[in-house]
Amino acid sequence: MKITKKAKRILIISLIVAVFFIILDILPFWFMWAGITAPEFSDQMALQKKAVNTSVFRFQKIYTRNNILPSLVLSGDYDTAIEYYKDLEILGGADNFNTRLVIYALINKGDYHEALSYAQLINDKSKMAQIYIKLGDYPKAKILVNELLSAKHVDISTYAYKAELAYAEGNIGEANKYADIVMGKSSAYLDILYLKSKICKKQGKDAEAKRYFNQAQYIEDKRKSIYR
Repeated sequence: MKITKKAKRILIISLIVAVFFIILDILPFWFMWAGITAPEFSDQMALQKKAVNTSVFRFQKIYTRNNILPSLVLSGDYDTAIEYYKDLEILGGADNFNTRLVIYALINKGDYHEALSYAQLINDKSKMAQIYIKLGDYPKAKILVNELLSAKHVDISTYAYKAELAYAEGNIGEANKYADIVMGKSSAYLDILYLKSKICKKQGKDAEAKRYFNQAQYIEDKRKSIYR
């Protein structure tokens, strides 16, 4: 059967449209894969951001933003992380995991009240306690920390918050006790290294204070260099 010129044109246009949509469909995933496998972190971020920017369909937008969010937070690109999380909220793709990530980003930006609203939204008592400490609302923080300490399994962060609360109240002995518990579980807990430095300073142990401070600075600089 002979194909008319009009039918040929329709077929060619249909093929072009089909190829166009196939490219639209796979392009973000290709950029995401290329980003994950790139040797340098800066290249990984650049390619994964291209994946986000080339996403057209809802499922692509959710997938690419969910995948890049942890790396953005780790690298300290909090503004972009918050922007993409807000996109996920609109798209209906926000979950507890990425909400915790955006809470971390907001805390590090000093946006404590917005961070608190998200922590309350997912009822994350640990993050709520941390934020209340940052806000200087120690009575509310203490209620939550004591509740968390009474749990069967106590997270290391709870001991850290207990140490910070004790220090804020001037109870240096208790602060040191809980700081040592944290140090026994992780010698690279930055907030506690800085707290130990302050405790040693209060105790007149200047050499130890400097050692803890330098250790914290070294770890912080090392982490930053990895995610450059």
